[in-house]
Amino acid sequence: MPDWITARDSMFWLWTDRLSLLLSYFVVFSIATFVFNFLRYKRRRRSLADITGKTARPQALAIALGGGSIKSAVESHLKENYPDADIPVEEHKDGEITAINIHKHEDTIRKIKEKYQSENVTELHLFMKGPVALALTVGAIFDNWVTVKVYHNKRAGGYEPWTTLHQAKATPIGDELVERVMGLADVKRK
Repeated sequence: MPDWITARDSMFWLWTDRLSLLLSYFVVFSIATFVFNFLRYKRRRRSLADITGKTARPQALAIALGGGSIKSAVESHLKENYPDADIPVEEHKDGEITAINIHKHEDTIRKIKEKYQSENVTELHLFMKGPVALALTVGAIFDNWVTVKVYHNKRAGGYEPWTTLHQAKATPIGDELVERVMGLADVKRK
């Protein structure tokens, strides 16, 4: 066997020992970071759930394009899920939307946002029935503002919250990892 492996005072073992110490510190730091992000993520989710319907001026916006109204379904959903909160529902209804008239609808949505800003709305519950192209535009208009909670119409009826617009930005890797672990934990509980 070579001397650099068998000798007690070999530089190989000295550097191997130092490398293993560095790696152990890295592992401890990684675990601590993961736990911190996990707890921060849970706290953030809980705080978002706690403030929903409890801020000074919550508002709901029901956008229905292409016929029909969703206002009564939105009102019943909000009353069922937030019985202590009085969340006014405003409906924006219009006819068919096309590539030619989409800009008119975008301007109307911008005016609604400006009105809400002047009224000091503190949170927005967003419900929409319409084309995906306009949904993307509506998301861009309301992004980077107050907490905007976006709801999805379930096939079985009713609505469920899917996301908040401030979460639409790229998720940091640590938060994404935490979300995956939370998803796995939820699957195991079921």
